[in-house]
Amino acid sequence: MHRPLTHSDRIGRRQVLAAGAGLAATALTPAAAQGQPRIVIDVMGLHVPVKHPVERVVLASHYAHEDFTAIAGPEGWAKVVGMTREPWDDWRAATYAEYAKGIPNLADIPDVGTLGIEFDADKVIALKPDVVLLDAFPDSLIGNQLRALRAADIPVVQFDVQTQTLVRRLASIAAIGRAMGADARTGELVRLHEALVRDLMGRIPADDAFTKSIYAELAESGPDTIGFTDSERLWGGMAVQLNALNIARGKVPDHGGPLPADELLAADPDILFFAGSTWPEYSKGLRVGYGVDLDTTRAGLAAYAARPGYDRLKAVRAGAVHAIPHELAWSLRDVYAMQYIAKQLYPERFADVDPTKGLADFHARFLPVPFSGTWFASLR
Repeated sequence: MHRPLTHSDRIGRRQVLAAGAGLAATALTPAAAQGQPRIVIDVMGLHVPVKHPVERVVLASHYAHEDFTAIAGPEGWAKVVGMTREPWDDWRAATYAEYAKGIPNLADIPDVGTLGIEFDADKVIALKPDVVLLDAFPDSLIGNQLRALRAADIPVVQFDVQTQTLVRRLASIAAIGRAMGADARTGELVRLHEALVRDLMGRIPADDAFTKSIYAELAESGPDTIGFTDSERLWGGMAVQLNALNIARGKVPDHGGPLPADELLAADPDILFFAGSTWPEYSKGLRVGYGVDLDTTRAGLAAYAARPGYDRLKAVRAGAVHAIPHELAWSLRDVYAMQYIAKQLYPERFADVDPTKGLADFHARFLPVPFSGTWFASLR
């Protein structure tokens, strides 16, 4: 979906941080006057005039629903007249149910279709939005719909909270916040996210020697099915940034894929991570997140660790098998998942960092739902 992380993304982090701060500051410049359109600089670098204050918004995104809530506040949803529903209320039903409790109009917002599958530009146009907040998907997936929106003179602000670079993250937070008129919240969130990333990367050893090897798998379909792993993006991209050796790097396609069991067993990684979620109840996948108790998560981990041949893996013998929430991989909240992974890689450097507390504090400051459930867990 996005360009792979490269070696320079890791070793050039100081330049990335500086650039990110400047870009975000530009996007947060106040409007010239109340009632005049705001110029929003989106993640593509486009200057988009947006009505201010905005009244009708369409949120077309796979996974940014919680991030939108953090940026715009629960009151921001009162302005949303259309949204992409399936990736939230179906794929992550338990998470959606938590937010529906705190956002009164959420269940009544019309669906505009899933990006890259059935996104309906005509339906969006009929809603007469003041602005469309749109994931920066490739032109091959949404190009025709994007052109239709622009031909109808509908302002489109693209954002990208998925790519794991601070520049795009800060620019995206600022663009969404500026479009929504949520200046105070946006400034607070920009400062927090930048500080967390600076602290995280400042603790990572600067040398190029890999410390430990890891394997991370999407634990969606159950232990009997080898799930996708990533080479350069998502959890694989985090491994690169954290200066760990991702054993799947270069062995699966750029968009991810299953790593054959014999290759995993031959690589014998130091640590295993399984990415779970609040899958539907009928799913055999690893359950992590809201409403999930620790025993349930650990039972799921044990089932994955009991795969044929896994008893030979040093990670399994040492109990270095961990559950992480897959939904954080697509979110600016992935910094807490990266903290958890980093604690396993560099326990002394991250001894004072508590990712679970950090995520709970984030909920208290920015989200309308109480923090609950199990988000990180180990086999032992």
